[in-house]
Amino acid sequence: MYEPEHYYLDSPYLCVGTMARSMEKMAQKACKPLGVSPGMAYLLLFVLDYPFRDHRELSENMMMSHAMITRMVQTLKEKGLVQPEQYDKHKIVCATAAGQGLAMRLADWHEIISRKYLLAFGGEQGPGFMQAMRRAAKELLSDVDPRPARLASKREKGAGETLSWI
Repeated sequence: MYEPEHYYLDSPYLCVGTMARSMEKMAQKACKPLGVSPGMAYLLLFVLDYPFRDHRELSENMMMSHAMITRMVQTLKEKGLVQPEQYDKHKIVCATAAGQGLAMRLADWHEIISRKYLLAFGGEQGPGFMQAMRRAAKELLSDVDPRPARLASKREKGAGETLSWI
């Protein structure tokens, strides 16, 4: 195997991209018999663990765009696995009986795929590495999409102004 002679060949961009493509292919292959994509599988697992979540909460927790969540919910609805419902001003997502029936197979899929991922990341050190990756993804996402940072900045300003009154 070729060992890189130039430091830029070990760049995070190239390494993370290769890792992401490999993980995506492995997840798609494992999900195919279940009839859902990996993203839909995780969305359904999240909805099963935390029922009555709206699209905004799903989008934030899964670090996906609102549009992507909407498309996946629509596909899962067409497959009869979730049912979007209106609750006040929020459109929440609930698993159907068929979605709940798929839960055990999805949980098994998640365990198998997670074990493979964690072994690739160093076994015992895997969970810590995954948490570090999630933090890094959120930080990098704030550079690409500054809206969450801008909102946090407004909240901090508001808190500072409020505290100055005391």
